[in-house]
Amino acid sequence: MASDGKWLWKTTSLEQSYTTYNISYQLTLASREPLLEDHLRQALIHLSRKVPLLRLCYAQREGEWWLREMAQEIIDFEMIPDVTIKDAHQKCLAYQYDIKTGPLWFAKLKPVSPSMEGVSDMAGFPHISTVFLGLYHGITDGYSNMKICGYLVQLLEDVIARNPINDEEKLGICVSGERTQQLIEERFAAIKADSEYKEEMMKEYQASQKSCLLASMISEDAGEKEPKTRMLLRNLDPDTSTAFFKRCREEGVSVNSAFTAVGSVAMVDFLVEGGIDQDTYRISSNHVVNARRYWGGDTSDYLGCHALPTNPVTVETPRTVGSNFWNYARKLHREFQKTLDSDKAIHIEAMKQVCRSENPDSGALFKLLQFDFCMTNMGNVTSLVTEGGAHVQATHVLRTTAIHPVPNLWAHFLHSFRGRLINVLAYSTENINDEMAENYCNKVFKHLHEVINIKK
Repeated sequence: MASDGKWLWKTTSLEQSYTTYNISYQLTLASREPLLEDHLRQALIHLSRKVPLLRLCYAQREGEWWLREMAQEIIDFEMIPDVTIKDAHQKCLAYQYDIKTGPLWFAKLKPVSPSMEGVSDMAGFPHISTVFLGLYHGITDGYSNMKICGYLVQLLEDVIARNPINDEEKLGICVSGERTQQLIEERFAAIKADSEYKEEMMKEYQASQKSCLLASMISEDAGEKEPKTRMLLRNLDPDTSTAFFKRCREEGVSVNSAFTAVGSVAMVDFLVEGGIDQDTYRISSNHVVNARRYWGGDTSDYLGCHALPTNPVTVETPRTVGSNFWNYARKLHREFQKTLDSDKAIHIEAMKQVCRSENPDSGALFKLLQFDFCMTNMGNVTSLVTEGGAHVQATHVLRTTAIHPVPNLWAHFLHSFRGRLINVLAYSTENINDEMAENYCNKVFKHLHEVINIKK
């Protein structure tokens, strides 16, 4: 029974905020021999035993939600030979977890898969399989999930190679969001202690909550009455990826800032096409931040839900950027770095607490659509996922999150793996239809290809 599981910690407000999200990962594997059902099942059993994070579930204690260990081992795994890629992601994103019993994750194997579009087959590894991992966001984040993918690849290699596996040697350290919560509480106390500062911050925060331009041009009947999250995948080939990375370095701009700039310029095109006629546009992007960056020390083994959901960047974007793109990108990059260095994401979480303490009914304030698009960028994840070994190689990984339960029109899930830039545009069908998503995504990558070749 669940009462037999070890109590771990009371959930923080930030951990609770992610309990409306499901996560879907797609891991493409190439193997020397066909990947068997038993191979993956054995690897998943070891994964569950070696990664404490994957044994979490929820329970109430004196009226409050806590995380605790599952009372018994449950491996949720099935073969899906006839399910399409699209439907597999939908199952992951719409899955109803039994949060009190667990597990809060599952795996599905599509044993014979077509090669990923734009990804070359690997010599000597002719058999392509796809693993789908569904995860409950309340216990995990992107960094943790990429680490889990890496653990799975290595365990699968060991299973196939018949290497001994010691389940007592744990992988990753499961930690609560207490450190982040403490930082938020400290900022909250500082704001509350200074009435003039609090009033100034309240005005600034409320001003930032105004609806974005994009929301004003979307008609009420644009989407579906029963919304869900759909996704568009765009892979850059290795040569184009290398050229983009190289140009970013030469221009002194991070890949994240350059891609955000490209997304903002594409958004202007989208707004102009939608009938919003201005000389310049205040394009607002929201960036998810890894809270571990503010903890100090080595956090590489810490797993859990440690993503700060709101780090806004707003820049004036001219109707036509043209050959001035990289100057514009540097301006955006400076603004983004300023938000990181000033702990803006921590500050916003503290302001949410201030608003709640001042007005318990202020929930509607947080439901306003604030951003033209959201960005979650993990950089180069090759070392986290690993490339594999002599029997199985990881050739591609992509990720997406259910965004339709929250006020978010669409979000870029960006990272690179094995030298290739990978982007998933996730969009809520409540407001965005397939044609709109395809149109915007095409504009983004049209501009991306163009800016690589802008003359210096």
